[in-house]
Amino acid sequence: VLRRIEPAQISGLLAGPSGLATPMPPEQAQALFDRLASQVWLVRRPDPGSAVLEHLPDLRRLMLPPILAEPHGREVARAAAEWFADGPGSSQPGAAWDAKYYAILAGDADLPEDAEQLHDFALHLGAAAGDLPVAMQARLREAQGHVLRSDEITHLQGHARDRAIKHRRETQRTHGLETSVVAEEASFAAPPTE
Repeated sequence: VLRRIEPAQISGLLAGPSGLATPMPPEQAQALFDRLASQVWLVRRPDPGSAVLEHLPDLRRLMLPPILAEPHGREVARAAAEWFADGPGSSQPGAAWDAKYYAILAGDADLPEDAEQLHDFALHLGAAAGDLPVAMQARLREAQGHVLRSDEITHLQGHARDRAIKHRRETQRTHGLETSVVAEEASFAAPPTE
């Protein structure tokens, strides 16, 4: 569930939900971290010699939905949200965004409503925004000013949907694609999908 893993997270965040002894001695957390680091098909170090591992994004994106479909996976996501909101991770840069991200993965939160906050959240997540449900991905892309595909727009509602349609139409007209605007009118007239 975690995007980035440190020895302190193994002992303070993952040990309990994983059924390992708590409190976990730092040496045991480091040994587990080192074993995980040797699994190069699963994780990488973002910087050589760093005490942080990150899951390979493409593999994580495949593994995450079935993990989160299980109660245990959502429990880990909740624990991660608490870790970054009120726990030892709360002093890290971007901790509030990480807490929000994991709360969303656990099914306990939604995206911020404010467009500027949505934009900042998307910048913080980077490629990890692709881990979120499709409707949330579309909202984040819309907040960043991207021209959305018509299939992305179908997941939006309210003002976000209206802005995305307007932006798409303006871009199409600017590029001489007026016939595309007319062809899409019927699909955008349908109610949004959930």
